[in-house]
Amino acid sequence: MQINNKLMPNKYKKEGFFEIIGDGTTNSEVNFPGIISGSGGNIRFTVIVDKSLEKVNQFELEVFKANIRQTSGGYLGSYNPEGNDYINGANIESYTVTKISDNILNIRISFIDNYDVVNNTPIMVGVQSIKIKFI
Repeated sequence: MQINNKLMPNKYKKEGFFEIIGDGTTNSEVNFPGIISGSGGNIRFTVIVDKSLEKVNQFELEVFKANIRQTSGGYLGSYNPEGNDYINGANIESYTVTKISDNILNIRISFIDNYDVVNNTPIMVGVQSIKIKFI
């Protein structure tokens, strides 16, 4: 597992990024709690970054590779196509990355196909790779 970032001494800056790079195995996943929303069409989860986002207000999700699990057990989805970052995959309709505090980001990913689960079902997002660019 490798975590990369471009930063000022204690603050991220525009044109920097936060990145987690896994080795492609479930042993290297970083798990983030989340929920299913939008009648099964969205996942929402929170990422806590290691430095202040005081100078950054716009974000772009460049890479997203993860396993989505129900807290009761079982996979809902696996997003790790070989040789391709899933954020460019056909199943993602849109995404938003919103700063909710100085070092916390909320990520919402909308899918074309809905999960067959009840709205507000708790999930774990097992991130294998993620890259959030600061604009």
